[in-house]
Amino acid sequence: MKISLLLLFFVLFCLPGFSQNASLKFSLQAEGSVTSNDVVPFWMRSNQFGSVPLSGVAAGFTAKAEKSYSSSKNRFFDWGAGFEGRLNAGNRVNALLIQGYGKVKLGAFQIRGGRYRETIGLADTLLSSGSFSVSGNALGVPKIELSVPEFYSIPILKKFIAVKGSYSHGWMGTLPIHFPYRQVNEAKTYLHQKSLYLRFGTPSSKLKVYAGLNDNVQWGNNKKIFSKNEFTLSPWEEYTYVVLSKRFEYSQVGNHLGSLDLGLTYDTPSMTIMVYRQNFFDKDGLKHLANAADGLNGISFTSKSPDNERFRLKKVVFETVYTKNQAADAVKRLGLLGYEDYYNNYIYREGWSYHGQALGMPLITTTLDGKGDLPRNEQEYFINNRLLAFHGAASASSKSWSTLLKLTYSMNYGTFSTQKQFGNRTQFSGYAEVRKAFRHGFSLGLAAALDAGDVMPSSVGVLTKLAKSF
Repeated sequence: MKISLLLLFFVLFCLPGFSQNASLKFSLQAEGSVTSNDVVPFWMRSNQFGSVPLSGVAAGFTAKAEKSYSSSKNRFFDWGAGFEGRLNAGNRVNALLIQGYGKVKLGAFQIRGGRYRETIGLADTLLSSGSFSVSGNALGVPKIELSVPEFYSIPILKKFIAVKGSYSHGWMGTLPIHFPYRQVNEAKTYLHQKSLYLRFGTPSSKLKVYAGLNDNVQWGNNKKIFSKNEFTLSPWEEYTYVVLSKRFEYSQVGNHLGSLDLGLTYDTPSMTIMVYRQNFFDKDGLKHLANAADGLNGISFTSKSPDNERFRLKKVVFETVYTKNQAADAVKRLGLLGYEDYYNNYIYREGWSYHGQALGMPLITTTLDGKGDLPRNEQEYFINNRLLAFHGAASASSKSWSTLLKLTYSMNYGTFSTQKQFGNRTQFSGYAEVRKAFRHGFSLGLAAALDAGDVMPSSVGVLTKLAKSF
């Protein structure tokens, strides 16, 4: 370990600043951590794009290189690419590809392929507890995507309406299946995603209103899962049913989930205020407003003060998350497909997860994250998806110093199948980080995190970071 750290320090200090192109960025980072109970605290590992494992990590090494688009907005054609790899060393050594992608811009459109950092849903992207659909908690699913990545103002009505959206196809690999009696233990699984968001208000308007929808589907190999006699759709028909969210027999084709998002931003001379709401769907309850009580509510305040101020409170975020309703009281009354049972699925054994980690909000607990003595249904990978949570976060800076704070408190009720045994269990997770920037692109950071409660193992962790960008 000491040899690895010395080699990394040598590379950090000796690499020349060979890139003078502003669109090219390179960085290296070394981390060393100590945790109690051999468990990394919640906010040291969650929403880290799958880079930090649950078990104790003694050290981590990250190398990142990205070629971004030109800063000129008038270029019709441009291209970019990125790589990010991480080596974790602790109880075991493993290497992870966090990013490996290429992208091409053609006017307002973008084509991107590979694995990359991504969040989906209307929320604060830096300090949120996590969007329902894709929060950046797990590794990115490799995919190819056609999108309008930034809001494009339609050149009518004084550009009052702007649009952004995406359409993608991904490869989730071979996933475990719930049908052992049919001798199907696993099947190749694909990912379909699409989104459409509208913004109302001219680019110069102080008040802007947002509305949008995203749909995410795990699907594939249904003939193998259900048998040819039961599943009679052709491959093309199967895909169209996935895209259009159509039912075949008694159920939708594929595991569908997503959110209907609403929000607004208001600009004052000193800050931007953003208010947002994510309404969840995992089956068909939201169509009837049967689970309208569930959702993510948030407000953020982003400062416009310059970076060189003596002290700058950069951003403050407050959120509440409620997932207890799940349309359970309306299933029989409205003839729904079932209660929403967020992230669990009766076909895909590990539900809405990738490489064992939740693709959506990490507050919904997997069987790996929760304490070993929690009540659980063996058919459910997510053992706690009914909760009420309060989340606050803030970031600040003072010249070369920067700080970050996250505090989350939740009341947890298991799932509908375990609610009597689970009861009401509380959980607190906190995280604090301070970082000092030095000359020549170096920075040194220190972070501490704490988990205390009845849902996740109690744990304390301390983390140091040394980074070099050039």
